[in-house]
Amino acid sequence: MLKLWEVAAEDILRTELFGLLPLLPLTREGQRREVVEKMIDGLVTSKELDLLPLGEMLAGLRFRDPVDREWLKRRFAVHSHFIEESWVYQEILQKGMEKGIEKGMEKGIEKGIAQGMEKGIEQGMMKGIAQGMEKGIEQVIEGDRAVLLAIVRTRFAGLKELAQQRVAHMKDLNLLQNLIIKMSLAGDEYAARKALLEVDEGAGE
Repeated sequence: MLKLWEVAAEDILRTELFGLLPLLPLTREGQRREVVEKMIDGLVTSKELDLLPLGEMLAGLRFRDPVDREWLKRRFAVHSHFIEESWVYQEILQKGMEKGIEKGMEKGIEKGIAQGMEKGIEQGMMKGIAQGMEKGIEQVIEGDRAVLLAIVRTRFAGLKELAQQRVAHMKDLNLLQNLIIKMSLAGDEYAARKALLEVDEGAGE
């Protein structure tokens, strides 16, 4: 099974599939600034601006050092107008609000959590968020789900609902990332549907 963190960034770039560019931070060299630069330039050049927020989110998972994080913020701030208007950004924002983290994507996770607590977010959810922040893996899985759905919506809009059903509860990182690559490389909707139907809805639980 293909493991994304073992794949070289250049292998992704050579495919010339712009839908795969947000995955560059998760590759073997994903923590290098030049890799993020190539991702951003590629998305802007190809006018795949809806995928910029996904790229920023996945890059944020790899850039932990305060200096690198500050650089990352400044780099994406150049395209903040496009990111905020992106349907991907709006969907992520809406999902956060549904969970009680009011305007968490706009004002920051900490303020969002504080507002959510005031409105009665269940303690179990708060514990889950805290554990996810500590371990990092839950963020990666959530990010991969968002990447997959963005690719499906961009390339095979008619399969969005099926994709949501299939990956809603998937917790196996390897399976998710393998499916992302399959959906990105699928030549037509038939092949994409076949790949989705081969996935067990409860895989990785």
